[in-house]
Amino acid sequence: MRLEYTKADGYTIKQDVSNHWEYAKLFPSLSVEQEINENNKVDFSVSRRINRPSYSQLNPVHWYTDQYFYYAGNPNLVPEIAWIISTAFTLQHKYIFTVTYSFSNDYINRKLSMDGIAVRSQAYNLGDLHRLDMMAALPLQVLPFWEIQLTPDISYMSYPISQLAGETILSKWSATLSVRQQFKLPSGIKMDISTEYYSAGLRGVYATKGGFYTDAGFKKSFLTNKLDVQLTLSDIFNTTRYQGRSKSSITDYYDDEKSDSRRMGMTLHYHFGSDLIKGNNKTTEEEDRL
Repeated sequence: MRLEYTKADGYTIKQDVSNHWEYAKLFPSLSVEQEINENNKVDFSVSRRINRPSYSQLNPVHWYTDQYFYYAGNPNLVPEIAWIISTAFTLQHKYIFTVTYSFSNDYINRKLSMDGIAVRSQAYNLGDLHRLDMMAALPLQVLPFWEIQLTPDISYMSYPISQLAGETILSKWSATLSVRQQFKLPSGIKMDISTEYYSAGLRGVYATKGGFYTDAGFKKSFLTNKLDVQLTLSDIFNTTRYQGRSKSSITDYYDDEKSDSRRMGMTLHYHFGSDLIKGNNKTTEEEDRL
C-alpha cells in the first residue's frame, strides 16, 4: 500500500493566472504466484496507478501551427487514475501467455473545439478508458543455429473523443506481431533480424494505418571476447511511416509522417579486467506508472 501526497502551484505571467493542486491518494497493489508443478505456474496481479498531467498539458500558453490551428494546455486537468488487472500463465518455463485489463478514470486526451476561425487542441479529462491486451511470448528453436522469438499481441481499446455535438466513443481491435530471429553464423558472427507488423489502430483522435518495419544487427567478438564489434541497420526496407486521420467531426485532419530511416551504426565495446559488478536495477512503484 502506497500513500502519495501532492502539492503544486503554477503561475502564468501573461494571463496573471494562478493554479493550485493539492491531493492525497492511496495506491494498493497485490501480486500472487501459484506453482502448478515444477514447469508451470500462474501469476495474478492487481494495482492502482496514476498518470499525472505533464507541464505542457497544464501550461495554458498557446502554441500556434498557423492562424487556423493551435494547441493550449489545460490547468484544470486532474490526474488519470487506473486499475490494472493482469494474469499470466508460464508453460514449461518457456512460453508465457498474458491477459491484462485496465480501466482509467479521467482519461487524458486531446479535445478539439472551435475558437473563432481557429481549431483549438487542448488536453482534457474525457472520461473512461478501457483496454484489453492478450499477449504471448513464444521462443522457438528452429535449428541449432537459428532461434525465433514470436510475440503476438491482440488488444482492444475504447475511449471518448470530442465532437461538434458532445462526445463519441472510439473502439477498435488491433494486433501486432513481433518476430526476432537470431542466427549463429560461421566465424563467430551473430546476426539479429527484428520485424514488427502492426494493424490499423487508434491513437488519440486518430485512426491509424497498419504497416511493418525491419531492423538488423551483426556482432562479432575479438581479442578473446574482450572486444565486441556491432553493426546495426534500422528500417532496412524503408517502410516506417505514421499515417492517421482524425475521427473528430470538428476538423478533417490527416497526418502522414515519414521519419528518417535506413540508419547504420557501429559500436565498439571493450571489456577491461574481470566481470563487471552488477548494479541494483530494481525499479520502484513510483517509477512504474501507467
